Amino acid sequence: MTLKRLMQPAAVLAALLSPGLSVAAGESMPAAPAADAPQTAQQIRECARNNFPRQTSVQDLAMIAHDRSGGQRTLQAKMYWRLDDGGYNNVMIRVSTPNDLSGSSYLVLERSDRDDMFMYLPALDRVRRIVGGMRDKPLWGTDLSYEDIKHLQGVAVAGTLKRLDDGKVAEREVYVIESVYAPDDESPYGRVISHVDKKTCVPLQADFFDKTDEAVKRLTVQHDTLVEKDGRWRMRDLKMQDLHNQTYTDLKLQEIESDEEISGRVFSTHGFHLGG
Repeated sequence: MTLKRLMQPAAVLAALLSPGLSVAAGESMPAAPAADAPQTAQQIRECARNNFPRQTSVQDLAMIAHDRSGGQRTLQAKMYWRLDDGGYNNVMIRVSTPNDLSGSSYLVLERSDRDDMFMYLPALDRVRRIVGGMRDKPLWGTDLSYEDIKHLQGVAVAGTLKRLDDGKVAEREVYVIESVYAPDDESPYGRVISHVDKKTCVPLQADFFDKTDEAVKRLTVQHDTLVEKDGRWRMRDLKMQDLHNQTYTDLKLQEIESDEEISGRVFSTHGFHLGG
């Protein structure tokens, strides 16, 4: 998928209020919109990005995949992220458990025109490039595809970015922005609609539509588990639902190390599977 930078949450902002709103007797006048509150889709995306570390992060990740019969399987992994010298996102995930997947690794390198994706499976003992139709395949038996991993980072911005009417998610006021991808884009998605919390700039929900404009997946954030630290809001609990297969995967983002030095090998196409 050629989705560009994804979900990245940020500092608290005042909610936008409609100008010229009438006030009934006895009610207080609503505050004017904050001067620095985001107005455009691009500004909303940047607000979300401000929650993310400036250069690097390392985070433990648990993925609990639930099947239709009620069974589940848990994977433990470590996720590495950096903003490279060209201003592009690099993400690498390496699985530690269960034993049969230990050492399995996935790397995505954002580019100006398309993203490069690679995977390593210990059973094959070689690195493979992810191309074309492989991008929407389930990753390690979860409801996340190779493409979806980027959405753990924030708001998709590939294609045409547009602000839609504001809305609500779990009774929280949200900005709504839409990313529409070109028909010849390698992504399995035609568009993604992101719902960004006005208070924290954390994307609380992302709806994924295929090329026929049918809703196929939904990523949601458990808003009551958001954590604020040093002026940045961080996601803890997320859920990716496959609306066709009626399965879902819970994601637990654990402790994060921000802006620490990470070995270049972690994002090397020849050495990423060797770990950090």
